[in-house]
Amino acid sequence: MNPLYDIPEFPEYDKVKPEHVKPAIDKLIKEAEEAMAKAEAAPEPTWEFVITTRNEICRKLTRSFGVISHMMSVCNSDEWRDAYEAVLPDIISFSTQFSQSEPFYKALQELVNSKEFATLDSVKQRILTKNLEDIENSGIGLQGDKRECFNTLTQELSKLTNDFSNNVLDATKAFSITITEKTKIEGMPETLLTAMAASAKANGSDTATADAGPWRVSLDPAIYGPFMQYCANRELRERLYVASITRASSGDIDNQGIIEQILAKRTEKVKLLGYNNYAEKSTKAKMAGTPDKVFDMYDRLEPKLIPIAAKEEKELEAFARENGFPADAEFMPWDSSYWSRVMLEKTVGISPEELRPYFQFEKVLTGLFALLTRLTGYRVELANGMAPVWHPDVRFFKLIAPESDSPCGWLYLDPYSRPGEKNNGAWMNDLNSRQMDSNGKLKLPAAFIVCNQMKPVDGKPSCMTYGEVTTLFHEFGHAIQHLLTQQELEEVSGINGVEWDAIELASQFMENWASRREVLKSISAHIETGEALPDEMIEKIKCYDHYRAASGMLRQLNFGYMDMLLHSQYPSEKYPTIASIEEEAWRRFPRAKRIPNEHFLCTFSHIFAGGYAAGYYSYMWADILAADAYLAFEELGEDEAAIRKLGRHYTATILGLGGAYHPMEVFKSFRGREPNPDSILINLD
Repeated sequence: MNPLYDIPEFPEYDKVKPEHVKPAIDKLIKEAEEAMAKAEAAPEPTWEFVITTRNEICRKLTRSFGVISHMMSVCNSDEWRDAYEAVLPDIISFSTQFSQSEPFYKALQELVNSKEFATLDSVKQRILTKNLEDIENSGIGLQGDKRECFNTLTQELSKLTNDFSNNVLDATKAFSITITEKTKIEGMPETLLTAMAASAKANGSDTATADAGPWRVSLDPAIYGPFMQYCANRELRERLYVASITRASSGDIDNQGIIEQILAKRTEKVKLLGYNNYAEKSTKAKMAGTPDKVFDMYDRLEPKLIPIAAKEEKELEAFARENGFPADAEFMPWDSSYWSRVMLEKTVGISPEELRPYFQFEKVLTGLFALLTRLTGYRVELANGMAPVWHPDVRFFKLIAPESDSPCGWLYLDPYSRPGEKNNGAWMNDLNSRQMDSNGKLKLPAAFIVCNQMKPVDGKPSCMTYGEVTTLFHEFGHAIQHLLTQQELEEVSGINGVEWDAIELASQFMENWASRREVLKSISAHIETGEALPDEMIEKIKCYDHYRAASGMLRQLNFGYMDMLLHSQYPSEKYPTIASIEEEAWRRFPRAKRIPNEHFLCTFSHIFAGGYAAGYYSYMWADILAADAYLAFEELGEDEAAIRKLGRHYTATILGLGGAYHPMEVFKSFRGREPNPDSILINLD
């Protein structure tokens, strides 16, 4: 009766409760240990043993824990946290035991070094080689105290990263400002006022309305971003910015010590494996290969990007001072979003909120699905009711292959913000992988897309900012790479097996389509008139799309460079403290002025609670690949037949090949050459 024990193709999310967690995990770990002991008693240097048998041992356990982790991110509560933390040590302990199995390791070594290995196809050879490297990085070569130390560090790091994530969520939820004076909300768009009033109502103010207030401002991204753009009250902007940039850095919710511990334990752990630092280990398994290759990318971009970004910042400050910014005040980070929006409106003639009424969520989604069909031939159809969901807002879709009526994949979409319950940001994750089972039956892939845009309020549809539109396109790009794969081995199916710094290619490629004229026409319909975006506004969007683009790229370079320094050169004589790393990143890539007690790293979940440690550079790395891939379509102009033909080629290569081949081979199979590093700079001033 436990919905976490034997999970079907579509998990019973509507029945899963925190009290199911421990009984299911305890039983599944016991069964996996028994299966593992039986397999280890008769090891064989064959593909079936080292891959198929090994996968089956922990398949049910992995699937169950995946559902639990997903529920933690979309339905977070004290009960779910307690349940998760109660089983996490046992999960890590078994995972470590499993990855350090000597019989499996020796069988894999023997197979890779055998004559039989040469008879396998290149995809299986790649899988086996990467598996061997993964197992060697699990600490299997360590003996005695060193292995015990390695395993202890693994447990400790798992707890620390979970604590980091919970602290960010709690700190985000803990801060708010309630506004009662109308003078402080003058000039704010109705959508923002409605969202702030709804937030106030959800937190105890039963009479809150968009017109009369009170209005609750929080660090929820759906409110924070628009508020910083439209709040004319500089004092309020400062309070909100400071609260955001100092989150999780004091009192009972303090990630500073956790960061120190995470970095120290990561370094200690990889040194046991023979690496000099964590970045060496991280990049070895990626497309870049070494930290030096990453730093080479920064060296190449710095001289071209910095002058343009510096010019953008000077122009913004000059504009602000010419248009009312106090002559005796210092231009600060909390001024940037507001004055950037004002400057955009005056110079380009367009406002982020002016665009919002055109981007009704339903229309954007329909247009996005139409774009998929145009490029790939696949179509998406609503399939609500075919699978249980974790919240009434969640939708379920099926993908249909060209010239077929049968599903070839499944997609869950959870679009709306749920502050305090759902993690911030947007993400895609996989549930099932396309694979051929032992009976010759093809299992279909399934994926999630989770976003955090404003929920429909008072019967009005959810309207999106242009940024939210591109975010949805981005996550959809990830999803279709997983769902449209043509691979039948789960290790390389969809997003599986794709090097981390190439995984953003498909997502960032899709972002580019959001600014094309014909796509904008198809995804837009004004909430009152139903009219699509007029041509003159589309031309302005193109300017908007490239508005202060260098400054946006500089932000990514700052984050990625800081991440790489932290994981490759800290602590050292040159960088003895974390503060010295931050100072160097801001010196070389100055994305904004730093304020006293700023603690951006305390909310940098990508590298301290996600998979991007010594890998945040991947966004920029993959952006180069994506920009060059998209240029292939730009070069075709408006030749629709050629676009559709190239779209099918993109589907067969970038999407279809997945992790079966090295990303450079995959890219060359699409573009016919290696990527041009300057592709990303083409649209800069």
